[in-house]
Amino acid sequence: MTIELSAGLRPSTASAVRLRLDALPENVMLVRQALDGAARGIGASSDVIDDLKLAVTEACSNVVKYAYRGASGELVVSFEPLEDGFIVFVQDSGSWLNRGSDEDAAGGLGIPLMEAVTRDLEIGSNGQGTTVRLEFALIRSDIGESAESDDA
Repeated sequence: MTIELSAGLRPSTASAVRLRLDALPENVMLVRQALDGAARGIGASSDVIDDLKLAVTEACSNVVKYAYRGASGELVVSFEPLEDGFIVFVQDSGSWLNRGSDEDAAGGLGIPLMEAVTRDLEIGSNGQGTTVRLEFALIRSDIGESAESDDA
């Protein structure tokens, strides 16, 4: 397992985090713990942190399961604070986005799940890997709104 903050990959802000790990199942928990601490450090609510961990687990699990097809590879995760939230990037140099149609035909819930718990979700693949961009607010805006409308 490698955790690295190298000079060429230094996060752009003092609160930013960048993890470079082997794409292994046991490293997904490490990513969750590191991002939990980073999000708490910038004042994210516990509901947002729960959403963060859910979405990041899904994105990282896709890297572990699909990107390298049993070969070794890297999982790169970045946390970038914003004025009113933060962005997480989950990157690989494999091809999980382009997995075959015969693999896990019953799946397909991960992307809608990530969309449901983020402010914005973007997934891109350029032939040299896949990047998932997850954007979160510091406080979930829908908290309390549904309870109020239910009472009406």
